[in-house]
Amino acid sequence: MLNNSYYSETAYRGHRIPRQRPYSKKNGILYKMQDMHTKMALRLPWGNYANIDSAQIIDSGFEIANDPERKNPESFAKKVSWNHECLKIDNSHWLLEGLAFLTAVFGSRFVIGITLIVVFLVGVETYITKDRISDFIITILFCLLLIHLISYYVMPIFLEKIEQFFVVDRGCGFFRKTGMVRKHVTGKQYFEAPFTEFDATLINMPDINGLPRYQLTLVHRYQPISFNVPIGLEGVLDGRFRLADWDTLQRFMDISQPLPDIPQLEPFRALDPVTSEYDKAGKRGRPDDYWANISHDEWFKNHEPELLKAITSFHWQGLKDYMAGKVPGREEEDQIARRRWCSIKWKG
Repeated sequence: MLNNSYYSETAYRGHRIPRQRPYSKKNGILYKMQDMHTKMALRLPWGNYANIDSAQIIDSGFEIANDPERKNPESFAKKVSWNHECLKIDNSHWLLEGLAFLTAVFGSRFVIGITLIVVFLVGVETYITKDRISDFIITILFCLLLIHLISYYVMPIFLEKIEQFFVVDRGCGFFRKTGMVRKHVTGKQYFEAPFTEFDATLINMPDINGLPRYQLTLVHRYQPISFNVPIGLEGVLDGRFRLADWDTLQRFMDISQPLPDIPQLEPFRALDPVTSEYDKAGKRGRPDDYWANISHDEWFKNHEPELLKAITSFHWQGLKDYMAGKVPGREEEDQIARRRWCSIKWKG
Protein backbone atom coordinates (compact mmCIF):
# COMPACT_ATOMS: atom_id res chain seq x y z
CA MET A 1 0.00 0.00 0.00
CA LEU A 2 2.96 2.37 0.58
CA ASN A 3 4.47 4.43 -2.22
CA ASN A 4 8.10 4.41 -1.12
CA SER A 5 9.21 6.90 -3.77
CA TYR A 6 6.78 9.53 -2.46
CA TYR A 7 7.36 9.26 1.30
CA SER A 8 10.65 9.71 3.13
CA GLU A 9 12.32 7.00 5.17
CA THR A 10 11.70 9.17 8.24
CA ALA A 11 7.92 9.23 7.66
CA TYR A 12 5.83 8.09 10.62
CA ARG A 13 4.39 4.56 10.65
CA GLY A 14 2.33 3.94 13.77
CA HIS A 15 2.79 0.17 13.87
CA ARG A 16 6.54 0.43 13.21
CA ILE A 17 7.77 3.03 15.69
CA PRO A 18 11.57 2.71 15.82
CA ARG A 19 13.56 2.47 19.04
CA GLN A 20 14.06 5.99 20.33
CA ARG A 21 17.12 7.76 21.65
CA PRO A 22 17.93 7.07 25.33
CA TYR A 23 16.12 9.34 27.75
CA SER A 24 17.85 11.08 30.64
CA LYS A 25 16.71 13.87 32.92
CA LYS A 26 18.50 17.18 32.49
CA ASN A 27 19.06 20.09 34.84
CA GLY A 28 17.76 23.59 34.22
CA ILE A 29 14.52 25.36 35.07
CA LEU A 30 12.99 24.85 31.61
CA TYR A 31 13.59 21.10 31.81
CA LYS A 32 12.19 20.98 35.35
CA MET A 33 9.05 22.91 34.34
CA GLN A 34 8.56 20.57 31.40
CA ASP A 35 9.09 17.52 33.61
CA MET A 36 6.52 18.88 36.09
CA HIS A 37 4.01 19.36 33.27
CA THR A 38 4.52 15.79 32.05
CA LYS A 39 3.99 14.38 35.56
CA MET A 40 0.77 16.39 36.02
CA ALA A 41 -0.58 15.45 32.60
CA LEU A 42 -1.82 12.20 31.11
CA ARG A 43 0.62 10.77 28.59
CA LEU A 44 -1.29 9.46 25.57
CA PRO A 45 -0.67 6.21 23.64
CA TRP A 46 0.93 6.00 20.20
CA GLY A 47 0.17 4.11 17.02
CA ASN A 48 -3.14 2.41 17.87
CA TYR A 49 -6.25 4.18 16.64
CA ALA A 50 -9.93 4.46 17.40
CA ASN A 51 -10.44 5.72 13.82
CA ILE A 52 -12.78 8.35 15.20
CA ASP A 53 -12.42 11.78 13.63
CA SER A 54 -12.44 14.94 15.70
CA ALA A 55 -15.87 16.61 15.88
CA GLN A 56 -14.18 19.95 16.55
CA ILE A 57 -12.01 19.70 13.45
CA ILE A 58 -14.95 18.69 11.26
CA ASP A 59 -17.06 21.60 12.53
CA SER A 60 -14.40 24.08 11.41
CA GLY A 61 -13.81 22.61 7.95
CA PHE A 62 -16.94 23.16 5.90
CA GLU A 63 -15.72 26.41 4.37
CA ILE A 64 -12.73 24.57 2.89
CA ALA A 65 -14.85 21.68 1.63
CA ASN A 66 -17.19 24.05 -0.19
CA ASP A 67 -14.56 26.37 -1.66
CA PRO A 68 -14.87 26.39 -5.48
CA GLU A 69 -11.08 26.42 -5.79
CA ARG A 70 -11.01 22.81 -4.56
CA LYS A 71 -11.53 21.76 -8.19
CA ASN A 72 -7.81 22.50 -8.71
CA PRO A 73 -6.35 20.73 -5.67
CA GLU A 74 -2.68 21.28 -6.58
CA SER A 75 -3.01 25.08 -6.51
CA PHE A 76 -5.62 25.05 -3.73
CA ALA A 77 -3.21 23.13 -1.49
CA LYS A 78 -0.84 26.12 -1.49
CA LYS A 79 -3.55 28.45 -0.14
CA VAL A 80 -4.81 26.46 2.84
CA SER A 81 -3.27 25.73 6.23
CA TRP A 82 -3.92 21.99 6.06
CA ASN A 83 -3.39 19.83 2.99
CA HIS A 84 -2.24 16.29 2.17
CA GLU A 85 1.39 17.10 3.00
CA CYS A 86 1.35 19.52 5.90
CA LEU A 87 -0.68 20.88 8.80
CA LYS A 88 0.78 24.36 9.11
CA ILE A 89 1.36 25.95 12.52
CA ASP A 90 2.84 29.25 13.77
CA ASN A 91 1.46 31.10 10.76
CA SER A 92 -0.13 34.05 12.58
CA HIS A 93 1.51 37.49 12.56
CA TRP A 94 2.70 38.72 15.96
CA LEU A 95 0.25 41.64 15.75
CA LEU A 96 -2.71 39.28 15.38
CA GLU A 97 -1.44 37.12 18.23
CA GLY A 98 -1.13 40.22 20.42
CA LEU A 99 -4.67 41.36 19.64
CA ALA A 100 -5.98 37.86 20.34
CA PHE A 101 -4.20 37.84 23.72
CA LEU A 102 -5.61 41.24 24.73
CA THR A 103 -9.07 40.15 23.58
CA ALA A 104 -8.85 37.06 25.77
CA VAL A 105 -7.69 39.09 28.78
CA PHE A 106 -10.15 41.98 28.58
CA GLY A 107 -13.01 39.76 27.44
CA SER A 108 -12.59 37.43 30.41
CA ARG A 109 -14.73 37.19 33.51
CA PHE A 110 -11.65 38.21 35.46
CA VAL A 111 -11.86 41.81 34.18
CA ILE A 112 -15.59 42.15 34.74
CA GLY A 113 -15.13 40.57 38.19
CA ILE A 114 -12.45 43.10 39.15
CA THR A 115 -14.68 45.90 37.88
CA LEU A 116 -17.64 44.74 39.98
CA ILE A 117 -15.43 44.41 43.08
CA VAL A 118 -14.12 47.96 42.59
CA VAL A 119 -17.68 49.25 42.09
CA PHE A 120 -18.74 47.52 45.31
CA LEU A 121 -15.80 48.91 47.33
CA VAL A 122 -16.28 52.41 45.97
CA GLY A 123 -19.97 52.19 46.75
CA VAL A 124 -19.30 51.08 50.33
CA GLU A 125 -16.75 53.86 50.85
CA THR A 126 -19.13 56.43 49.40
CA TYR A 127 -21.93 55.25 51.67
CA ILE A 128 -19.71 55.46 54.76
CA THR A 129 -18.01 58.78 54.01
CA LYS A 130 -21.03 60.39 52.31
CA ASP A 131 -18.62 61.67 49.65
CA ARG A 132 -19.48 62.00 45.98
CA ILE A 133 -17.85 59.53 43.60
CA SER A 134 -15.26 61.35 41.53
CA ASP A 135 -15.74 61.71 37.78
CA PHE A 136 -12.34 60.09 37.28
CA ILE A 137 -13.39 56.85 38.98
CA ILE A 138 -16.68 56.79 37.07
CA THR A 139 -14.76 57.26 33.79
CA ILE A 140 -12.33 54.43 34.62
CA LEU A 141 -15.15 52.03 35.50
CA PHE A 142 -17.09 52.97 32.38
CA CYS A 143 -14.01 52.41 30.19
CA LEU A 144 -13.32 49.00 31.76
CA LEU A 145 -16.91 47.94 31.17
CA LEU A 146 -16.84 49.22 27.59
CA ILE A 147 -13.53 47.49 26.83
CA HIS A 148 -14.89 44.24 28.27
CA LEU A 149 -18.05 44.39 26.14
CA ILE A 150 -16.06 45.16 22.98
CA SER A 151 -13.55 42.38 23.73
CA TYR A 152 -16.27 39.85 24.44
CA TYR A 153 -18.75 40.62 21.65
CA VAL A 154 -16.96 42.53 18.88
CA MET A 155 -13.27 41.56 18.82
CA PRO A 156 -13.70 37.78 18.18
CA ILE A 157 -15.73 38.58 15.03
CA PHE A 158 -13.24 41.27 13.99
CA LEU A 159 -10.23 38.97 14.47
CA GLU A 160 -11.90 36.24 12.43
CA LYS A 161 -12.48 38.71 9.57
CA ILE A 162 -8.90 40.03 9.46
CA GLU A 163 -7.11 36.74 10.16
CA GLN A 164 -6.54 35.99 6.47
CA PHE A 165 -4.59 39.26 6.07
CA PHE A 166 -2.12 38.40 8.85
CA VAL A 167 -0.94 34.99 7.72
CA VAL A 168 2.83 34.43 7.72
CA ASP A 169 4.13 31.16 6.28
CA ARG A 170 7.17 30.33 8.39
CA GLY A 171 7.49 26.83 6.99
CA CYS A 172 6.38 25.31 10.29
CA GLY A 173 4.01 22.42 10.79
CA PHE A 174 3.42 18.69 10.89
CA PHE A 175 4.79 17.12 7.70
CA ARG A 176 3.21 13.81 6.62
CA LYS A 177 5.72 12.97 3.86
CA THR A 178 8.76 13.25 6.12
CA GLY A 179 7.36 12.55 9.60
CA MET A 180 8.92 15.77 10.90
CA VAL A 181 7.60 18.61 13.04
CA ARG A 182 8.96 22.14 12.65
CA LYS A 183 8.21 24.78 15.29
CA HIS A 184 8.94 28.49 15.52
CA VAL A 185 10.61 29.17 18.87
CA THR A 186 11.40 32.88 18.92
CA GLY A 187 12.72 35.49 16.52
CA LYS A 188 14.71 33.62 13.89
CA GLN A 189 14.96 30.45 15.97
CA TYR A 190 13.27 27.27 14.75
CA PHE A 191 13.16 23.75 16.11
CA GLU A 192 12.73 20.60 14.04
CA ALA A 193 12.44 17.00 15.22
CA PRO A 194 10.76 13.71 14.28
CA PHE A 195 7.10 13.43 15.25
CA THR A 196 7.90 10.42 17.44
CA GLU A 197 10.29 12.42 19.65
CA PHE A 198 7.31 14.25 21.16
CA ASP A 199 5.16 12.93 23.99
CA ALA A 200 1.48 13.74 23.58
CA THR A 201 -0.04 14.86 26.87
CA LEU A 202 -3.53 15.73 28.02
CA ILE A 203 -3.76 18.23 30.85
CA ASN A 204 -6.70 19.89 32.55
CA MET A 205 -5.92 23.54 33.22
CA PRO A 206 -8.20 26.47 34.09
CA ASP A 207 -8.62 29.06 31.35
CA ILE A 208 -8.57 32.81 31.89
CA ASN A 209 -12.18 32.62 33.09
CA GLY A 210 -11.32 29.96 35.65
CA LEU A 211 -13.09 27.16 33.78
CA PRO A 212 -11.27 23.79 33.58
CA ARG A 213 -10.21 23.09 30.00
CA TYR A 214 -8.37 20.14 28.49
CA GLN A 215 -5.37 20.93 26.32
CA LEU A 216 -3.53 18.58 23.97
CA THR A 217 0.15 19.40 24.33
CA LEU A 218 3.21 17.98 22.60
CA VAL A 219 6.29 17.84 24.83
CA HIS A 220 9.67 17.12 23.26
CA ARG A 221 11.42 14.29 25.03
CA TYR A 222 14.97 15.63 24.80
CA GLN A 223 14.70 19.44 24.59
CA PRO A 224 12.68 22.00 26.60
CA ILE A 225 10.18 22.50 23.77
CA SER A 226 6.43 22.09 24.22
CA PHE A 227 3.33 23.55 22.61
CA ASN A 228 -0.42 23.12 22.43
CA VAL A 229 -1.60 21.37 19.28
CA PRO A 230 -3.49 24.03 17.27
CA ILE A 231 -6.42 21.91 16.09
CA GLY A 232 -9.98 21.91 17.33
CA LEU A 233 -11.11 24.47 19.88
CA GLU A 234 -8.76 26.29 22.24
CA GLY A 235 -9.97 24.23 25.17
CA VAL A 236 -12.67 21.68 25.84
CA LEU A 237 -14.46 20.51 28.99
CA ASP A 238 -14.41 16.80 28.08
CA GLY A 239 -10.95 15.30 27.58
CA ARG A 240 -12.26 12.60 25.26
CA PHE A 241 -12.71 15.19 22.52
CA ARG A 242 -9.01 15.93 22.80
CA LEU A 243 -8.31 12.22 22.43
CA ALA A 244 -10.21 12.32 19.14
CA ASP A 245 -7.99 15.26 18.11
CA TRP A 246 -4.88 13.17 18.89
CA ASP A 247 -6.32 10.20 17.01
CA THR A 248 -6.96 12.41 13.97
CA LEU A 249 -3.51 14.05 14.06
CA GLN A 250 -1.72 10.70 14.35
CA ARG A 251 -3.61 9.23 11.40
CA PHE A 252 -2.75 12.32 9.36
CA MET A 253 0.94 11.77 10.07
CA ASP A 254 0.84 7.97 9.70
CA ILE A 255 1.63 7.01 6.10
CA SER A 256 0.31 3.49 6.67
CA GLN A 257 -3.13 5.11 7.06
CA PRO A 258 -5.30 7.06 4.62
CA LEU A 259 -5.84 10.74 5.37
CA PRO A 260 -8.53 11.35 8.01
CA ASP A 261 -11.94 11.72 6.36
CA ILE A 262 -12.51 15.36 7.33
CA PRO A 263 -13.68 18.36 5.26
CA GLN A 264 -10.28 20.09 5.30
CA LEU A 265 -8.53 17.18 3.59
CA GLU A 266 -11.17 15.94 1.17
CA PRO A 267 -9.95 18.11 -1.76
CA PHE A 268 -6.49 16.51 -1.50
CA ARG A 269 -7.26 12.82 -0.99
CA ALA A 270 -6.36 11.97 -4.60
CA LEU A 271 -2.94 13.64 -4.18
CA ASP A 272 -1.80 11.34 -1.38
CA PRO A 273 -0.78 7.91 -2.77
CA VAL A 274 -1.92 5.84 0.21
CA THR A 275 -5.26 7.64 0.43
CA SER A 276 -5.81 7.51 -3.33
CA GLU A 277 -5.25 3.74 -3.36
CA TYR A 278 -7.56 3.34 -0.37
CA ASP A 279 -10.35 5.32 -2.04
CA LYS A 280 -9.97 3.56 -5.40
CA ALA A 281 -10.41 0.24 -3.62
CA GLY A 282 -13.80 1.47 -2.40
CA LYS A 283 -12.77 1.39 1.26
CA ARG A 284 -13.78 4.97 2.00
CA GLY A 285 -17.46 4.21 1.59
CA ARG A 286 -18.30 7.79 0.64
CA PRO A 287 -18.44 9.71 -2.64
CA ASP A 288 -15.41 11.83 -3.57
CA ASP A 289 -17.34 15.04 -2.84
CA TYR A 290 -19.12 13.90 0.32
CA TRP A 291 -18.15 16.93 2.41
CA ALA A 292 -18.73 19.35 -0.44
CA ASN A 293 -22.35 18.22 -0.73
CA ILE A 294 -23.33 18.33 2.91
CA SER A 295 -24.13 21.57 4.72
CA HIS A 296 -22.92 22.34 8.18
CA ASP A 297 -26.52 22.54 9.43
CA GLU A 298 -27.32 19.11 8.00
CA TRP A 299 -24.16 17.66 9.55
CA PHE A 300 -24.90 19.30 12.91
CA LYS A 301 -28.48 18.02 13.06
CA ASN A 302 -28.28 14.59 11.46
CA HIS A 303 -24.73 13.28 11.72
CA GLU A 304 -22.73 14.98 14.47
CA PRO A 305 -24.73 13.47 17.38
CA GLU A 306 -23.66 10.01 16.23
CA LEU A 307 -20.01 11.08 16.15
CA LEU A 308 -20.24 12.69 19.60
CA LYS A 309 -21.70 9.46 20.96
CA ALA A 310 -18.86 7.47 19.38
CA ILE A 311 -16.26 9.76 20.99
CA THR A 312 -17.76 9.58 24.49
CA SER A 313 -18.60 5.86 24.43
CA PHE A 314 -15.31 4.54 22.98
CA HIS A 315 -13.02 2.71 25.44
CA TRP A 316 -9.96 4.91 24.92
CA GLN A 317 -7.98 3.15 27.65
CA GLY A 318 -8.11 -0.03 25.58
CA LEU A 319 -5.74 1.40 22.97
CA LYS A 320 -2.32 -0.23 22.94
CA ASP A 321 0.71 2.05 23.17
CA TYR A 322 3.26 1.20 20.47
CA MET A 323 5.72 3.64 22.04
CA ALA A 324 5.90 1.54 25.23
CA GLY A 325 9.35 0.06 25.69
CA LYS A 326 10.84 2.10 22.84
CA VAL A 327 12.52 4.77 25.00
CA PRO A 328 15.58 3.43 26.86
CA GLY A 329 16.04 4.86 30.34
CA ARG A 330 12.38 5.66 30.88
CA GLU A 331 10.90 2.25 31.67
CA GLU A 332 9.74 3.08 35.20
CA GLU A 333 8.13 6.39 34.18
CA ASP A 334 6.40 4.62 31.28
CA GLN A 335 4.83 2.12 33.68
CA ILE A 336 3.58 4.92 35.95
CA ALA A 337 2.19 6.83 32.95
CA ARG A 338 0.43 3.70 31.69
CA ARG A 339 -1.16 3.03 35.10
CA ARG A 340 -2.43 6.61 35.26
CA TRP A 341 -3.80 6.35 31.74
CA CYS A 342 -5.63 3.10 32.44
CA SER A 343 -7.11 4.36 35.73
CA ILE A 344 -8.66 7.59 34.41
CA LYS A 345 -12.46 7.73 34.56
CA TRP A 346 -14.33 10.09 32.27
CA LYS A 347 -17.45 11.85 33.45
CA GLY A 348 -20.66 11.26 31.54
